[in-house]
Amino acid sequence: MKDDTRISLGSDSEVRIDRYVYAPGEGGLGMVLKFVRGCAVYVSGRIAKMAPDSIRLESPAAIIGVRGTTLAIRVDS
Repeated sequence: MKDDTRISLGSDSEVRIDRYVYAPGEGGLGMVLKFVRGCAVYVSGRIAKMAPDSIRLESPAAIIGVRGTTLAIRVDS
């Protein structure tokens, strides 16, 4: 993504980007990702470093706050 966030998806996986704002010069930073099904690996980018409270990762069972990290997630249908 524009802030160097990386998301890798496994086959038959689905992630929805509900919100993505990367305008650091204007103070606009934020991201909401919904992991719907399958497997994914998330590697945080500059938004997580600059404004960690502005990132939210959601799954059917949990909501994750990001503080600059790498994670793997699996959502069973």
